[in-house]
Amino acid sequence: MAQVRLVLREFENYRSRSEAELRNRTTEWRAVVSFLFRELLRSLGIDASASNPSGLLRKLAGVTAAQATQEFHDRLEAFLHPAGAESAPAEASQFRTADHSTENLNAAGLRGGGSAIEHVKRLLESGGKAFIVLFRLSCLNMINQRFGPEAVEDCLMAVSAFLTERLNSDDAIYHWSDSSLLAILQGRANDQILTAELERIAMQNRETTVNIGGRATMLRIPITFDLTPIERLKSADDLYKITLLTTSGRTR
Repeated sequence: MAQVRLVLREFENYRSRSEAELRNRTTEWRAVVSFLFRELLRSLGIDASASNPSGLLRKLAGVTAAQATQEFHDRLEAFLHPAGAESAPAEASQFRTADHSTENLNAAGLRGGGSAIEHVKRLLESGGKAFIVLFRLSCLNMINQRFGPEAVEDCLMAVSAFLTERLNSDDAIYHWSDSSLLAILQGRANDQILTAELERIAMQNRETTVNIGGRATMLRIPITFDLTPIERLKSADDLYKITLLTTSGRTR
């Protein structure tokens, strides 16, 4: 009888340890998903404390059963793509929408992101060496709220002119979104040398004079940049992936 109780106790200990392990794994997975979701929100310019995203985060905290997980999946998909696969959340910053055009009908006066895709495609086909640099402009939401969309356009134009002047004449720079410019740079030996070059350029970033309500106003637009060697791309469309994921650039 004592041996039976010992066996039963071992089974009970095993059950307790197994349940504790499953609870720990569930907690860790929730933490990972929550972290990734917050990073995605930041990349889209969405405040995580807004009602819809915060509701999803609260929902995530209680997901346990398979049905609840599927329900959360459906709600998350509806939030990220409210009008179909190519749509974006209503809360997403209007300045983060990728420019798919090949025209230069934007405030920066540069060809759109569609031309960047074509350029990368040609380089990948030819095996050319290059670096992709995403320049992000900060504070545009605040400038838009305070001074209006015309001030945002003036800021984008000023930064575009600043970067175009300081990059090499044969470097290609494109309008990627209304808060970012994308450059395709060739002729650099390695990413360390290019990073130093870009940091020197970014250090020269000073206040810009923009026209607000008919009056010249000095504003400084912080610039961050992220650098990606072209060989990391499997296809030109990977540009959309790397520009979504690279959110912690160097700031000057």
